[in-house]
Amino acid sequence: MPNPISGFERAAHTDDHGVWLLTNEKVAHLPDLVNPDQPPFWNFAGSENFTYYESNVKQLGELKWDYLHGGHGNIGSSADIKFYQEFLGDFKAAIGKALGEIAFGSGVDAKTINAHTVYLPTWLDLIAKNVTDALRPKYGKYYGFEHATPSNARMAAMSMFSYQ
Repeated sequence: MPNPISGFERAAHTDDHGVWLLTNEKVAHLPDLVNPDQPPFWNFAGSENFTYYESNVKQLGELKWDYLHGGHGNIGSSADIKFYQEFLGDFKAAIGKALGEIAFGSGVDAKTINAHTVYLPTWLDLIAKNVTDALRPKYGKYYGFEHATPSNARMAAMSMFSYQ
């Protein structure tokens, strides 16, 4: 019998996040990575980082299963993995565009502040709004989009700015 637990090379949600594979039933069970019928939840379902999130979705898609139980929402399928991969591609492209267009310091009047700490959250908020607006025509109808996308954009923008 194959190993019923599959860990991630580098987990995003928690250090020990993994997939329970019910091999006879062809079910993959893993809370909080992919929620079928919706884009990624707030901060990528409370992930510790965005850096490994996309590779976790890819690794899940490479396992052998027919049904996905993501812990929240509906039962999913491999179509949900394809949806997430398409969303993440569009999402990263929108963030990359926003990072190139929104200068650090935008939205801050340096004459009226008394601390430099306002720069980063203001910049991230502008990026989040830009990304959410850019993705709304294609993804805005999905459950949770308006509430999750801004926090996901802030998290991913920090990662992409810092590491890529």
